[in-house]
Amino acid sequence: MDTRPPPNAPPPPYALLNRVYRKSYRPIAIVCASFSCLYGLIWGAGALRDISSDKKYLPRFAGFDIALGIMYLAVALIEFYGILAASSQKLKLVRIYALLTIPAVLTIMTCEMMRIVLHFIFKNSLIDQCTQASTGATYSTGSFWGGFSRGTLTLRQAQQWCNDSWNRGTFADIAWFIAATIFGWLFSSVAFSYYHQLLQSPSRMAPSDQIRMGNFPPPQGPPPGPYNAPAYPPPEHAPPYDAQKPPGYDYGSSIGMSKNEKELGYQVGANDSFVEEDLSKHGPRVQPHGDDRHV
Repeated sequence: MDTRPPPNAPPPPYALLNRVYRKSYRPIAIVCASFSCLYGLIWGAGALRDISSDKKYLPRFAGFDIALGIMYLAVALIEFYGILAASSQKLKLVRIYALLTIPAVLTIMTCEMMRIVLHFIFKNSLIDQCTQASTGATYSTGSFWGGFSRGTLTLRQAQQWCNDSWNRGTFADIAWFIAATIFGWLFSSVAFSYYHQLLQSPSRMAPSDQIRMGNFPPPQGPPPGPYNAPAYPPPEHAPPYDAQKPPGYDYGSSIGMSKNEKELGYQVGANDSFVEEDLSKHGPRVQPHGDDRHV
């Protein structure tokens, strides 16, 4: 049974990629930025190319072509910077690119929305321009099995064909708006996922002592011992004898002593070289308390 507490808030959108894809997001971020850059270049160049024809047939549309071209090219420039940032694997550059993807997506949504609005506002002008350009044009119909036929579009046929073309353009513009919105936010989440992956990489994390602040031992340290236990096990053998050390108190030296002997404290042995040297220099330090007590 899972005993973990429930999360306080839903995970961010980019957290979904952490469950699906466990490897580095660098190649995915580069591919997404490349597609976005190519998208901005194609649509930006197309909008700027339409300026000359719109000035001739629809002058009011030329200003919008310039605005759309500039915005598309700005998105392409941001995505080109994203390719360089993802290739360099530098945290600061990737962070800037991840933040720039938000205005880039909003710019793409604005451009696609402008195309839809202009498509409806200039409906009559677009159909008239199409009719004027298509009247008298040559068309061909047929199939491989039934043969081909050629003809010239009359004014009525040109109007019908341009109305159908406008209806198809309406669905195309709405579909592009939906697709650009979905893929734009998806690519932005990839950029943020790559940024957080670089942020959590072991080479960029702070030392454990700065984060731990003494709350728990490092994983490479020895395991904690039992309560009130020495840090190291006791030696297997007795330490070697050192003649330069002062005399110590042996365990059980006071066992079996009389009350008078315990009051005298340390009793001098006959073979104690340290005591002989001390007696020769300073004399006896403890006075006898009986007839048979000597130090």
